[in-house]
Amino acid sequence: MPKGDLRRALFAEAAKRWQQAGRRPGATGDFDADGRPELALPDQPRQTLAGVRRTPDGAEVAWEVDAGGVISTNLAAVSLPGDYLALGIGREDGTLRLWLPSARVGAHQVT
Repeated sequence: MPKGDLRRALFAEAAKRWQQAGRRPGATGDFDADGRPELALPDQPRQTLAGVRRTPDGAEVAWEVDAGGVISTNLAAVSLPGDYLALGIGREDGTLRLWLPSARVGAHQVT
């Protein structure tokens, strides 16, 4: 299995376990403006953030972004004027990392 496929499978498995455990995720929303919500969660090393969405067969990774360091806080989603969403995390090095909607790629895009 190619490395990218393995990462997607690991994110999908993590999302499935969250759902089965009945946990409420910290950040959900339509971050990529496709009309379907994603669950934003970090990978196991807590260095990549992914949006996982439900599919008829379980779950899939819709998008991934590099956090630029180790994520050390909960995820936070914020509604902005114009029905946009922003997503934020804190890193171990004290950095607050924000992903804001980008007019270049359309509403709700994680950049």
